[in-house]
Amino acid sequence: MTIFRRLMQQFRRAPAHRSVLVMLAGVYLASVAVFSLAGEENLSDPFTALWWMVVTGSTVGYGDFSPQTTLGQAWSVLVILFTVGTVAALITELSDYTYRQQMRATKGLSSYDSLTGHTVILGYQKGFTDDLVAQIKSDAAWEGEELVLCDDDHSENPLPDECLFVRGDVTTADVARRSGLTAASHIIACADEDHETMLTAMVAARKNEDGRIIAYAQSKKARETLGEIGEERITVVVPTSQYAVVQELQDAGSSVIITDIADNEGKAVFRVALSEGDFSENGRAPTVAEVRNRLPQQGALLLGVEQGGRRILAPSGDLELRPGRDAAFVIADARPSLSWDATRG
Repeated sequence: MTIFRRLMQQFRRAPAHRSVLVMLAGVYLASVAVFSLAGEENLSDPFTALWWMVVTGSTVGYGDFSPQTTLGQAWSVLVILFTVGTVAALITELSDYTYRQQMRATKGLSSYDSLTGHTVILGYQKGFTDDLVAQIKSDAAWEGEELVLCDDDHSENPLPDECLFVRGDVTTADVARRSGLTAASHIIACADEDHETMLTAMVAARKNEDGRIIAYAQSKKARETLGEIGEERITVVVPTSQYAVVQELQDAGSSVIITDIADNEGKAVFRVALSEGDFSENGRAPTVAEVRNRLPQQGALLLGVEQGGRRILAPSGDLELRPGRDAAFVIADARPSLSWDATRG
């Protein structure tokens, strides 16, 4: 409907197009008058005459209504000669307009300023952005929101089947307007260089007051820099995987936790095996929940367990840990003890 609406707007703006519309209206009114004068009972009704003119001019020709008098038939010949050519011209114009719009979209010249609640990706990194878009769309939390990619290094959309494209400097007002940046719910900055990523993220923060802003940086120093300048709205995701960005889109702060765990911040990850003496108070082998609840007393946090040669991240609380066979992975300042006597509160 948007294409037809814009086509009609173009017709109204162009004098030649307005003339065509006026002539079609004139032919219709003249047809009603001629058919009435000729005594064409089936075609003298205004609505029936309009139906006949559309069916005839489009070359469909149902044959449900046709002139029976000599005058009506003679007039019909003139109408056919005029309307068939006019309809062909209109179809050609529509096809050309559709093609031009598609080419504008492919070359990043279209405007999507009417979008709301969408995701804008500022910058394109070959491979990374491709995987990022694929993972956003495959994530269970994605609800079909539009993705708009903004980039100045490509003359055509590098992901034509996956997202919309706006070409231009991502820090300019024109690109911000055409991408609908101010109304986006999520903004991802991922330029080739960290300083470009930080710049685009800060520009986005100035233009968008409510959306989530995520910057994918190559260095952990970027997060420190943002902290120094007091920019709290931007979440920096350092290299782990594209899915870390997707997680941050859906679960604010998750990437920060992942980064902190990776950095350790003075802590270390320990593999602590359960000895034969590590039993719970009631004589059973301890469950994950029991171990998890005891570890904070030693300033430790359970990350996962190893059981039967398998490493299980964030295991279920009711999973029993077998002394002498299983182990726990914990993060702490020092190696904790899983001995039940040592952890008894």
